[in-house]
Amino acid sequence: MTGTEQLRDAAAAMRCAFKEGEPLYAYTSLHIGGPAELMLFPTDGESLCAILSFCKSRDIPFFVLGKGSNLLVADEGLRGAVVCTERMQNCAVVSETKIVCDAGVPLVKLCKAAESAGLSGLEFAYGIPGSVGGAVFMNAGAYGGEMRDVLTSVTSCGVQGDVFTLSPAEMELGY
Repeated sequence: MTGTEQLRDAAAAMRCAFKEGEPLYAYTSLHIGGPAELMLFPTDGESLCAILSFCKSRDIPFFVLGKGSNLLVADEGLRGAVVCTERMQNCAVVSETKIVCDAGVPLVKLCKAAESAGLSGLEFAYGIPGSVGGAVFMNAGAYGGEMRDVLTSVTSCGVQGDVFTLSPAEMELGY
């Protein structure tokens, strides 16, 4: 049994949806890209970490895909696993000054949650395409604001399955 076949079976055991040979053009803003050998759709951080750890432990190549903004994928597609965060949609106001969101939450959804809660600071981000995870990873910004200005911390997972929290300073966000 190949590594991706093992991953498919593990995903099914984790109740993580997956698709084989899924065309990636459907997941990119430019609508370009061949098939993913195996595409997985975790719904929370725990399943995301488990998938990444599984891939790493079996030397399965993987690519984490958010909203696919400005992403070009070759017509040949991608070998191994494409881990799509689009079903990681939890976004909650947890205090008068804090919102906690999953990586797959569209940035515009975060902006609307902040507006509904009467929170300011994310106005710069409203028109930026993509997901919260991608915006944090690339320190998205516009109109004089950037993600590092509004982040208090990011909880992430390493490919060994370890979970850790970083401050914006520790992430060294910048341009």
